[in-house]
Amino acid sequence: MIFFPQWLESFNRLAVEAKILGCKIVTNRLLGVASERWFRETKPKDLIATLREKRKEVLDVITTFVEGDESKELFIDSISVPKITIITSLYKGAPYIKNFMKNITSQTIFSKCELLILDASSPDGEYESCIKDYEGRFPNIKYTRLPTRTGVQETMNLGIEMSTGEILTIANVDDLRLPTQLEEMSKLLTVDEDCDLVYSDCHEVNYIVSDASNFRSEKMYEHSRYEFSRENMIKCLPGPMPMWRKSIHKDLGNFDTTLKYAADWDMWLRAVRSGCKFKKFEKPLGLYYNNPTGLSTSQSNREERFAEEKLIFNRNKDIFGKRVTQTFEGYFNGS
Repeated sequence: MIFFPQWLESFNRLAVEAKILGCKIVTNRLLGVASERWFRETKPKDLIATLREKRKEVLDVITTFVEGDESKELFIDSISVPKITIITSLYKGAPYIKNFMKNITSQTIFSKCELLILDASSPDGEYESCIKDYEGRFPNIKYTRLPTRTGVQETMNLGIEMSTGEILTIANVDDLRLPTQLEEMSKLLTVDEDCDLVYSDCHEVNYIVSDASNFRSEKMYEHSRYEFSRENMIKCLPGPMPMWRKSIHKDLGNFDTTLKYAADWDMWLRAVRSGCKFKKFEKPLGLYYNNPTGLSTSQSNREERFAEEKLIFNRNKDIFGKRVTQTFEGYFNGS
């Protein structure tokens, strides 16, 4: 194979595949991989195994970089994460608030965050029983009690407007996070400038858990199990704990307040339509409580919730594509 690139090719797939096939390669100094000892000296039949080893080395470096393991030396500086705004909508959260406040303030980078708790006139007295104590100890906690019962979408939009962080995330009081969740997710979002939103797997339970530090469950939250693609957005991939760049709201606006149950799915589909990129963190980082009384899970809301989902499905068939649309057409439209 004769190959003379006109600019630097640090790793050229064509050249590597030619070497695997046993080709003799004539090239110039702009093919960087040709100067690598492993490329020059590895026999063609052994090259695939070598590439797998090299890939693992690179992934180990990236994982160490993102997780901030200071016991390992790296040739790159640590990641500087911008300020994160955590938005929490609160209503009738008495059974969960103590576990939630302990969990969220125990995040490894909580000091770099602001926690906005928007109390939608909850009758449970969560502030006096729990939040007030944490607010006194953590100056980055900002509690606001709204004068009337306010929907989740309205409180989310208010939180977006109040936020001072470059990165936003949702924190529901009945869900918990592993201690490193905010740090690992924000680092992944920070290092990938092309990514607008990150999400991860979540363990799922149907009972209240007090501590998520070492918790494991055989069941994973269904929607977030899949890698990001337009077709896979037939499920609301970001799930209950997405993290995203605040800047996307400049062009997209905020959550649709005419939607009561599926406004998050609608929001992320609008983001995908505009060209936003999502990325999945390949590690379970959260604990999702399938709350039988929750707005998006209660059986009493099933028909009204399904009507919203049907509306969103029919609006976004072009995103899902022909194959996926045909698969779910009968489910949503009864045909």
